[in-house]
Amino acid sequence: MERPPGLDPRLPGMEWLDHVGTDPGLALELFVTDWYPAGPATEPPPEPPRSVPPALRRFHRLAARHPGLFGRQNRLWPAGRFQAAERSDRLVIGGDSLGGWDWSIAWEPDATGTDPTVRHTREGDDPTAEPEPLSRFLLHFALFEAPVGPYVAWGSSTPPAELLPRLEGVLRRVPLRSYHSPSMGSEIHAAPGVIAHTPAASAASGGYFVTARHRHLLRPLAGLGITWGRFDG
Repeated sequence: MERPPGLDPRLPGMEWLDHVGTDPGLALELFVTDWYPAGPATEPPPEPPRSVPPALRRFHRLAARHPGLFGRQNRLWPAGRFQAAERSDRLVIGGDSLGGWDWSIAWEPDATGTDPTVRHTREGDDPTAEPEPLSRFLLHFALFEAPVGPYVAWGSSTPPAELLPRLEGVLRRVPLRSYHSPSMGSEIHAAPGVIAHTPAASAASGGYFVTARHRHLLRPLAGLGITWGRFDG
């Protein structure tokens, strides 16, 4: 039986969203602590070399407690996997599980005070710079790979620009630019217990995917004008 809204356990908070622009590392930690399950107590995995940027070290410390943070289809590598790349001028930090592309940062002997550009390299193409620096890129990754809740909705609509004011009346837009494939024009919106992947307002059309901790959290989305292929609310 569905739990009435007034009896729901504590939902993930939204305090993290207020820190995206000023302290993305804090935003990451607050979001991950609320959304990602803690793993079993095990021997701590190896940390990245001390010379990697602080944002990546912080990410790995969080991933030691929340192993799902390394991702699913898109993945960031555990420290032991990318150390072998230190001999080159690039440090490969993750990529596609099928091996079609990777993410890397510049390898510097002393990068402790830097927030470098992340490069996306697809086989046969020139590297392209991600729109966000490493610290906000890692936050976007955590949001994009957040565990799917038991209740989901997915569908499509044309054009997204007409939907945006209605959508932002229900959800808050996360102020981060798309990653790894800017041509997709995707954005992330959030509410307590809800994460939504949406097309950008400039897109001619696009898909929506929403995951929620509880069924009733999807209900405000029912009347927005999206053609839902599945709607668990």
